[in-house]
Amino acid sequence: MDIEQIPEAIIGDLKKYTEDKSKKIAEAVKECTEEAYKDIERDSPVRKKVPKSGVVLVRGVAKANYQPGSYKKGWMTVVKSYEKGRVQGYVRNKTNYQLTHLLELGHKARNGSNVAPIPHIVENQNKAREELDRRIEKILEE
Repeated sequence: MDIEQIPEAIIGDLKKYTEDKSKKIAEAVKECTEEAYKDIERDSPVRKKVPKSGVVLVRGVAKANYQPGSYKKGWMTVVKSYEKGRVQGYVRNKTNYQLTHLLELGHKARNGSNVAPIPHIVENQNKAREELDRRIEKILEE
């Protein structure tokens, strides 16, 4: 190899290395987003039928006396790739996005009483971020 070709060879190897790591990180983002989606959907509240006294939100899996409703069914994942290798993944509720902050943080009811929060997004979001950080560190150490 001629001495003048060395910079081009180094740049080519760096581009290949960067592309390889970027693809692995993008795959890790997709996998962590899917895991977060499953966890959020699992932990989302469902409505319990209460005769003549309204509806009560509870956690858990739908059973005979539960109505999963559109909130739990509305979760979806989105993974976007941008120029310069940036990848972003997020989970959103496409049907009842207005309810996410009310359920997560609690709110005032119509009669003036406080409705207790049902945390189901933030804890799963933090878990997914920690897992993604761990995977990215592992990818970069390879």
